[in-house]
Amino acid sequence: MNKKQYLQILVYFAQADNDPDEIEIDFIRQVGIRIGLEGSEIDEIIESNPNWEPDLPKSEVERFILFDDILDLIAVDSKLTEREEIEARKIAKKLGFLSTMVDEIFKNLRKRLTEGIALNKLPDIGPNKRNPTPYGKYN
Repeated sequence: MNKKQYLQILVYFAQADNDPDEIEIDFIRQVGIRIGLEGSEIDEIIESNPNWEPDLPKSEVERFILFDDILDLIAVDSKLTEREEIEARKIAKKLGFLSTMVDEIFKNLRKRLTEGIALNKLPDIGPNKRNPTPYGKYN
């Protein structure tokens, strides 16, 4: 999966509740930077406003990282809407996650949001040349 497609999935998902706010758009920009896209490319993808469901990654690692980014996108505004959860569950199923695992993830996400914990951040340590996965978060 290429980087632009990856970011398009997040833009598509941000529109799932028909109310992408600026904090979600900023999060998407941060992911775009993390995966190595230029600012103009990121803006183009955000402005393209995809209303179609993009192809999902085939790689197990990319599927995991994508779902983690979707969860962070949900949490970035410190709220979980019913529509976001429905869409995230659909994507999780398409990504191959077991429904019992997804149930537990959302249980924990609700708890985190109640406690005021928004993002699952890792320190930015720069790219790892030995790990070819271009999504930065786990390099």
